[in-house]
Amino acid sequence: METDKTTVVPPVEEGLGNEPTAKHPYGGAPTGFVSKRPRRRKRQDISDVAFIMGIPEGELTPSVQEALTIIMKEFDHQRDELEHAREYTSFLEDVADRHAFLPVMNRRALMRELALVLARAEQAETTSAFLYFHVRNAEEFRLTYGHGIAEMALVRTVEVLRERLRASDAIGSMDGHDFGVILAATEKDGALDKGRELIAALDGQTFVLGEGNYRLDVAYGFHLIEAGDTVDAVVDAADRDLRAQAATEQPELTRTNDTDGGGAAGA
Repeated sequence: METDKTTVVPPVEEGLGNEPTAKHPYGGAPTGFVSKRPRRRKRQDISDVAFIMGIPEGELTPSVQEALTIIMKEFDHQRDELEHAREYTSFLEDVADRHAFLPVMNRRALMRELALVLARAEQAETTSAFLYFHVRNAEEFRLTYGHGIAEMALVRTVEVLRERLRASDAIGSMDGHDFGVILAATEKDGALDKGRELIAALDGQTFVLGEGNYRLDVAYGFHLIEAGDTVDAVVDAADRDLRAQAATEQPELTRTNDTDGGGAAGA
């Protein structure tokens, strides 16, 4: 039996005004669709419509008025449905490109952005850079303290990165506990300096949840994007650099200020 894959657009609801779209508490993809269109004012009479349509006032009999009213109500309804469908399509496109609970692009959208950067590098002979970040102790947080602490580690990582990136840069999830950053139109020295700045800001960064104070342990890799690169080649090169740097140190799992007096735990 075939599965019906038709997208169902939620119906137009009365009373929806300019309410904001429902957001995930961490700032990620919206959790539900809420129309932001102002409610259309209902037609009170059709005299203006009749004038525009060139119907003489003397011929605007009650029966003609009734017929025009029915036609215009149906026209308004169809126009509302079309605008609603367009708004819902835009909502779906936005959700499709965003991480489930973080205010960053998902991997698919980031890879699409990387492909565009590579195309510009071919055409304009510009250089950019790709940084690959891995939260090394996120899995240990997950297994030791639960998914809430692990998610907050990712949230804090994203906050630190976004605070220090330009509007022209792009950040997105690489799935799991990894993030990718595209530094657009930057030379090698500037990209390396930015990478060092970001990892220095993340190094030892802490966040508080409940009664615990937790410290991030993040590694990163670097690759300078040049003409001739492919998306997979860029990601693989940055990943190799990340693993080479991460191999020199062991990930740390740190929790301080425990009420039971616990301290750091090595992973």
